[in-house]
Amino acid sequence: MRTITNEEIIKKFEAEGIETTDNLAEAIYILSDGTLISGMFYDGSRTEDHRIIEILFDDINRYTPNFWSIAHERTGMVQHVPETSYILKTAGQEVTTEQQTYFNQVEHIEVI
Repeated sequence: MRTITNEEIIKKFEAEGIETTDNLAEAIYILSDGTLISGMFYDGSRTEDHRIIEILFDDINRYTPNFWSIAHERTGMVQHVPETSYILKTAGQEVTTEQQTYFNQVEHIEVI
């Protein structure tokens, strides 16, 4: 069940210095409304890891069993791996039309 809005996600990321981007090649997350969360590239290298998602929760972390499934369910986000042009979504995750617009722009969609 979705427990955090896109606006709350963006606000929490911005408080940590994480920005949105219009460039899919720099995005590590795609929100349900299609907003892209930046991997904060510097000199061509990503400075933020997907683990930054942990800042959104105070009751789970990446060591929690089924962490990624829970995180995706609570946020509605899908992951993007810019270095490999992969989108990662969880089994049974419903994606939005806005997220699907990026699916044809990547090399592979993987269910995790």
